[in-house]
Amino acid sequence: MEGPHFVIDFGLWSYHTAREKKLLLKQVRLSISEIRKTCSDEQLTLSSVPEELYGDFSEMNFTGKIMRTKFQGPTAVLLDPHATEVLEKVDPTVTYILGGIVDKSRQIKTKSLWYDVPRKKIEFAKSTVGVPDRINLLIKILCESSRGIPLEKAVLVNMPRREKSERANMEASRGKDVSEIGTLLELSPQEVKALIRQ
Repeated sequence: MEGPHFVIDFGLWSYHTAREKKLLLKQVRLSISEIRKTCSDEQLTLSSVPEELYGDFSEMNFTGKIMRTKFQGPTAVLLDPHATEVLEKVDPTVTYILGGIVDKSRQIKTKSLWYDVPRKKIEFAKSTVGVPDRINLLIKILCESSRGIPLEKAVLVNMPRREKSERANMEASRGKDVSEIGTLLELSPQEVKALIRQ
């Protein structure tokens, strides 16, 4: 099996609203589709899955591992935007655990997931601002990086407009001019100005 293994943990499922649960399942469907583009379902494990979701994953024809309990493995890293350690590169021998979280109110935190493994964050140019938080995009970034694309480049290529706007405005607030922001985000001056106005 080539490439890293991924785990999406549903331990915080009950804390989500009905709308957030719907969005989370959509992200998981997209994650499965992303895995299938270059790998197989066997490279994705769904852990801490409540029984009510088994039917949903059966409809997706998902053949990877589904666990009612937490994942346990010899070499794992929990991706956490609040971690102190930065993920420098993707190791194909490592299992990357992602919290099954869609939190529109910003009340549910990855740090609430208890895993006795190293926690690391993905950064873009020394900040987590601009790094996508959607599970399917994070998996896509990790997959692309595992195939040789630099991690920050993979982040930039998959950065949605909302995240680009957040990053552009952050850089502007720090005194960066349009040209500098454009160089960082690989955008034209006109595109940067449009993002800063948002």
